[in-house]
Amino acid sequence: ICAPSRSSFLTGIYPHVSRNFGFAPWFENPVLQNCKTLMEHFRDNGYFVTGSGKLMHHHLPATWSEFKHKADYGPFVYDGDQRVAHPSVPLPFRDIGPVDGSFAPLSDDPYDGDTGDNKGWIYGTWGKVEPMRYTSETDRDPTPDERNAQWAADRIKAFARERSAKPFFLGVGFIRPHTPLHVPQRFFDMFPQDTLALPVIKENDAEDCHYLDVFNVETKGPKYFRLLKESYPNIEQGLKAFTQAYLASIAAVDECIGQVVEAVDNSPFKDNTIIVVTSDHGWNLGQKDYLFKNALWEESTRVPLVIRAPRVAAAGNVAEHPVSLIDLYPTLVDLCDLKGDTRKSAGGATLDGHSLRPFLEEPTCETWSGPEAALSMIYAGGYSKDDPA
Repeated sequence: ICAPSRSSFLTGIYPHVSRNFGFAPWFENPVLQNCKTLMEHFRDNGYFVTGSGKLMHHHLPATWSEFKHKADYGPFVYDGDQRVAHPSVPLPFRDIGPVDGSFAPLSDDPYDGDTGDNKGWIYGTWGKVEPMRYTSETDRDPTPDERNAQWAADRIKAFARERSAKPFFLGVGFIRPHTPLHVPQRFFDMFPQDTLALPVIKENDAEDCHYLDVFNVETKGPKYFRLLKESYPNIEQGLKAFTQAYLASIAAVDECIGQVVEAVDNSPFKDNTIIVVTSDHGWNLGQKDYLFKNALWEESTRVPLVIRAPRVAAAGNVAEHPVSLIDLYPTLVDLCDLKGDTRKSAGGATLDGHSLRPFLEEPTCETWSGPEAALSMIYAGGYSKDDPA
């Protein structure tokens, strides 16, 4: 899940070292509050550190030189009184609520043009209702991800105009494919439901792995699968509807990532800027009767990790050796030749990962100093509060 994953790889400290397993603010953790975040370490090495979107789950402005938009999980559907799941999602899955129980293209007007009391699409700003105008695919307000992509592209252009000798660290946190799965129709059109290949779902498929000995039937993974199955004539139809929305959301964020990469490529920084694309966790789409994250299967634990390092890594190479997000911090320290202790005090911990430079230089490297396996973990107990992960 996202909160402990992000606080781990952005501080370089394993959760089992910090004991930061859930949704308590990372900056209140006795270990992590004495460790520099990746952003702070770059800033202490003379970088201008700017960001926007969802980076840490709990935002701490002091870790940034500049920050634009806080995390926004929208678009949401608003019924004039509260956020709700999209009315086109069948019951009982819709009863899950406005975050995990909602998926639909933006073109599916939830209230058929009735915008009274701000009904319809809204942004995900907490504490207030901020309408998100949608008239058509080409006449609408940007989604939060599109807004962050445009901000990042503009910021890169501004850096080029400023011609400052000071290097920059720029972080962009996109939300999708986090639920709710609401993106423009054209991304849904890329994945017609009748073309989707689903994982094999065998009868009683979860019995051999005993996860219900740890998670009860009301835990989100098995519960969401059951509710999806009850909401459609059969589980195949339900999974195709949900999977289409999930793939559409991936395609939408992929376009946003492309906009930022293109901005770098069209700037003076193309040949001296490292680009990293990654995620905090994956999502199981029905395998083992499970529809959620927070599982130890590969679909939840294996995430994209793409590093473009000019003059270090050749384009298109793939390293097959298992690595971890914990290795990201020491990799950037190595590639950017950052100096100084990553701890703020003796109460902090030293970095747990290892630089991935050897794999960037030679993907089949057999002399890496890191471990032979990547460590993933889940916390099977309760969390400190019911935050969207």
